[in-house]
Amino acid sequence: MRTIRIALFSALALSAFVLGSPAAGAVNVADCQAAIAQLQADTNAGQFTNSKDQTMLAGKAQAAADKLDVNKPNDALRKLEDYSAKLDALAAATKPKVSAESYATLHNDVTAAMSCVEALLAAT
Repeated sequence: MRTIRIALFSALALSAFVLGSPAAGAVNVADCQAAIAQLQADTNAGQFTNSKDQTMLAGKAQAAADKLDVNKPNDALRKLEDYSAKLDALAAATKPKVSAESYATLHNDVTAAMSCVEALLAAT
């Protein structure tokens, strides 16, 4: 039941981002940097069993922001995909290394950031 709630929450948050976001052509680097900044803030506030995992994820989010700063959105997207894969692995571990609540928030954040960068790429 909890998994269903997390999935539902994820779907609702993503649809809110998509419906509330500017048109694909209107997305700019600042929009994506704001989405990544939210991801970084929520990562730093997240509940992890190991601070090294939290620091590693925060570093991946910062690397994505850095890539956008130097006009490398493809590289930024790869960093966000790496973040997402690592987050999923932490949540799927035999003993989850991230709380379910933090996972839901961070999953939504990284999905929103990836969607923004994808829209940025589509607009170019």
